[in-house]
Amino acid sequence: MGSLTRIVTVMLVGTCLHGPMPSRAQFLGCQYIQQLTLDACETLEELYNHTNGRQWSNASGWLRSNQPCDWYGITCASEAWPRSITKIHLSGNNLTGELPGELSLLTQLRELVIDNSGHGVRFKKLTSNIPAVLGELAYLEVLILSENELVGTIPAELGSLPNLRVLKLDGNKLSGPIPSVLGQLDRLEELDLSNNALAGSIPGEITALPALRVLSLSDNLLTGVIPPKLGALTTLTALNLSGNDLTGAVPSELTSLDRLIWLSLADNQLQGPLTLDMAAYMTGRTSCFLEGNALCLPDFPPYDVLESASICGLERDPACSLCTDVPKPASSECRALEQVFLATDGARWTNSSNWLATAAPCDWFGVTCSSGTVTELALTANNLTGLIPATINALPDLKTLDLSGNAIAGEIPAELGRLTGLENLNLSANQLSGAVPVSVATLGATIPVCNLLGNDPELCIPDRSSYRSLGVDPICGLALNATCTPGMLARIQSFAAQVISGAVHLSWSTDRPSTNRFDAEIKDNGAFRVIGSVDAPANQDQPLAYSLVITGLPEGQHVLRLQQHASNGASHYSDELSVLVFTGRYIVTAAFPNPFRHTTSIQYTARTEDPVSAMLYDATGRAIRTLYQGTPRVHQTITLRVGSENLVSGLYYVRITGPDGTRATKAVLLLR
Repeated sequence: MGSLTRIVTVMLVGTCLHGPMPSRAQFLGCQYIQQLTLDACETLEELYNHTNGRQWSNASGWLRSNQPCDWYGITCASEAWPRSITKIHLSGNNLTGELPGELSLLTQLRELVIDNSGHGVRFKKLTSNIPAVLGELAYLEVLILSENELVGTIPAELGSLPNLRVLKLDGNKLSGPIPSVLGQLDRLEELDLSNNALAGSIPGEITALPALRVLSLSDNLLTGVIPPKLGALTTLTALNLSGNDLTGAVPSELTSLDRLIWLSLADNQLQGPLTLDMAAYMTGRTSCFLEGNALCLPDFPPYDVLESASICGLERDPACSLCTDVPKPASSECRALEQVFLATDGARWTNSSNWLATAAPCDWFGVTCSSGTVTELALTANNLTGLIPATINALPDLKTLDLSGNAIAGEIPAELGRLTGLENLNLSANQLSGAVPVSVATLGATIPVCNLLGNDPELCIPDRSSYRSLGVDPICGLALNATCTPGMLARIQSFAAQVISGAVHLSWSTDRPSTNRFDAEIKDNGAFRVIGSVDAPANQDQPLAYSLVITGLPEGQHVLRLQQHASNGASHYSDELSVLVFTGRYIVTAAFPNPFRHTTSIQYTARTEDPVSAMLYDATGRAIRTLYQGTPRVHQTITLRVGSENLVSGLYYVRITGPDGTRATKAVLLLR
């Protein structure tokens, strides 16, 4: 009877090992598995052992069932045996240790996904290098190893995966450069290398990926400029380069990304103004973030066509200029042209094509350059009003200045006489008035073409020795006039503001005596309104310093200017001033972004020079970390950054405490 039992047992085992249909018998070792090749089975065994499979959250079937295709996280092709492993999905499963190089033996593998991101769960992590031999998986389409603790560099061999569509290595400890060979992945649709320690520049080769929809390189150590060729990635819907050390301007080529919905360039070292084209483009993005840089958004025409007061986290700034970093002409020449536009109401010109909308002044309407410097400014019959700015003398190589046929008023600035290279000066048919400065008369008497005819009758040339000595009469078409007297509009030499106890103290001075009236104006909902006036004394016989105190303004940033009025009807606007008004000890902004995934920021601005501390608390009131402790200077703005490192998803509180116990609390929500 015992012999018969042994025979039956052997027959059953033999059927299990060699029969055409598999059973769910106990795993006896890979040498007894028919469902997979021996190499494939042993590879799974290596994966289990190298990643501490005994501690996995779910190891159902692993090294227990003789059907590996039914093991948790394993998917096989349905063709005849031996079957091919096509997917390994073990996300959030407490894998630790290292990935075995034997994975390269799974030659039909399409997807390898071990993603440890989750909502507040502390998973164990993979801690090894990424095996370079994964680059041998010719059929691999998806490689996701997010939120582990993988170290070392990204293997260049991954650039040899011809079918790869998704590559996500975010949330690890990878270092070194981004391999340029990733630019060979023609089918890649999503590339996420964020939240690592990758360094160097963004390789230009990435800009050649024809199918890329999502590119995230945020929270690394990347340097250099944003490659302009990123504008060639026309399939992009999301671009995240935030949290790096990228420099330079935002390249205009990004406006070619018509499908882009989500854009973040926040928390870099980008600088300069947004061009009008770029600002308009940004307003069309569903989500857009530019804060944490030295970027700015101009607050003057033609930007007033934009409806929003802020774009991508940038507030309008009257001090912002497109002329900050223009390559040619020199920034001083660009600023001189900028002042012409602002002083003559450029927003209402008949033709203002490209003016203050691009950072290429030589392409602005009416501007001609030679060898990178402005040589001609011709804005004939173009509906210019206002005044000729004195800063026009910052165009040293100007040969032609033709502003004829407009409605420019006020006096001709004496500084115009410093344009010694001028050959053609035509200011005819305007509304200019007052005495022509001797410097301008001297220039007009010596150049081939000068025309000041057709202006206000008060525009005249005094019959005085300094003018008679030029030996020319008439000058620029105007005869010497014994009754000619200086005009009535004094020039503002200084304009300043100081905030004291919540009140704004304005002060300014003029270059000569006048009987002008000065209106102080504040910008309100995009337009200026008068909030106070000062009249110069009628018996003034010397330049005076003027002052005006404005009270009752709410906390926050305000833009102020002066409008100067002369008795002959001429008027002039001063430069604009931006002032920060306090009524309490400090101002605290709302957190942005909020909710956040990696970093959120809160800005604190002090009114008094007192010690202050800022702490981060969790929802239970437990102190997590100190964000700031010190004594900021008066009006100094401190940026409080809350990073997601070592935090689980949930609600947190930033509490700012002043010296007298006053507190400000802001809630922030972390979503991983």
